[in-house]
Amino acid sequence: IQKGNLSSLESQEFHRTMIQIDALERIGDVISNDMVKISRKKIQKNLESSKKLTGMLLELQTLLVDLLQNAYLVIRNPESEVRDSILAAESEVERRIEDFFNHQERRFEETEGDRVPLFRVEMDLVEKQRRIYGLIKRIVE
Repeated sequence: IQKGNLSSLESQEFHRTMIQIDALERIGDVISNDMVKISRKKIQKNLESSKKLTGMLLELQTLLVDLLQNAYLVIRNPESEVRDSILAAESEVERRIEDFFNHQERRFEETEGDRVPLFRVEMDLVEKQRRIYGLIKRIVE
């Protein structure tokens, strides 16, 4: 590789593979470093999300797991038809995130007490999930 003995097609394939590896590593970093840290903070501060928000977070996470599994299929077969479904899922991911933020806003107005620390933690988790989706897209683009 360093000697430049790759054909144009091999070079493109190598470049695509390196982008995919980088995106997979970054997904792992977001999960193991960022999301775990945020979750620990939530536990240490004894912050508890509502059942509704917990459900929304889990649904988004389940969707991302499914998309990541489909991205693996694209890695194995770049011509896979699931590529388009991953890219098309952007509107679904963004809709779920928007629903989450709207629910957050309503709860903020309805609740008493200092809910800001909990809202920040929940929003941080959702933003990390958004980041993961962006990396999944990068794998298949």
